Amino acid sequence: GVWLCGSIREVTILYFAVGGLLGSFSGCANTLLAWLHAGRNLGPWVNLVNACFGLGSGGVPLLFVAAERRLGDGLRVFPALGLAAAGVALSAACLPSPPRPKDAKGGGGGGGGGRGRTWVVVGPLMVVLALGVGSEIAFGAWCYEYATARVGMPPTEAAYLTAVYWSSFTCGRLGAVPLAAALPPEGLLLPSLVLEVASALLVLCDPSSERVLWAATVGAGVGVCALYSNVMSLLAGHGLMSAPIVSAMQFACSLGHMTLPNLVALVMRHTSLGHESLFVVLAAANAACLVLVAAVSLHLRRRYKSAPPAALFDAGAKQV
Repeated sequence: GVWLCGSIREVTILYFAVGGLLGSFSGCANTLLAWLHAGRNLGPWVNLVNACFGLGSGGVPLLFVAAERRLGDGLRVFPALGLAAAGVALSAACLPSPPRPKDAKGGGGGGGGGRGRTWVVVGPLMVVLALGVGSEIAFGAWCYEYATARVGMPPTEAAYLTAVYWSSFTCGRLGAVPLAAALPPEGLLLPSLVLEVASALLVLCDPSSERVLWAATVGAGVGVCALYSNVMSLLAGHGLMSAPIVSAMQFACSLGHMTLPNLVALVMRHTSLGHESLFVVLAAANAACLVLVAAVSLHLRRRYKSAPPAALFDAGAKQV
């Protein structure tokens, strides 16, 4: 893998392959969750499963630093992780797949609103995931550069900052599991997006402060943790979940993965904002997410009647 690559071209080709496989895996895993818990509250389960993403993202930088110090080459971490992941994947392949729900064969989801009305909800939520998940990845990709180049942190501390971001993300998502069983999805989405915007604005108020950056990193990690899982739960709670819609959401996430980190680089290169471009883009993207989620929640409240959060484990939602 990465350990054997001898040029940036080889690394680029490898990462294209890895990205395709990760996207396929994420789409399949979340589709299987939608099938297994069709018509019920998907939030706690998606929070729990996707917390593993943050767990790995937070742990790998620490493993890399440890290998760099003790073995002299942090890249040795990657083949060991690859072998471990292959073993887990082979074990999972032996498990039976959950049965496909009847409404998964269609593309419009439940609720009785028809394809057009369904996509009036799904379309804005795709934009929310593209911007929100793209912001998540942009922060994780650029916080090290921002910490070293703008704030002046040593490389080791900057690596710890990245680990703190993903650890905050993971802890927040695990903490959201019981909350998702007790609160409606919009009750988690709206406050978390407010926290995301506030974290970005906090850094812009004092761009060179190390303490502010640490605080904003924790806030950004906790703020973004509820986005993906509760968008899915919002759809499931109103009877709008289906395999094609899960695939559309995965496409939106992938689009955000590709575009938002590159947008930060473009703004940084072509404006006078410098490294503050990261937090300007994050503030704007998450503010747009906040407006869209509020509008979709209001639309769903007017047109659909959902079950109480606790009851969503046993029943879906019906359109008024």
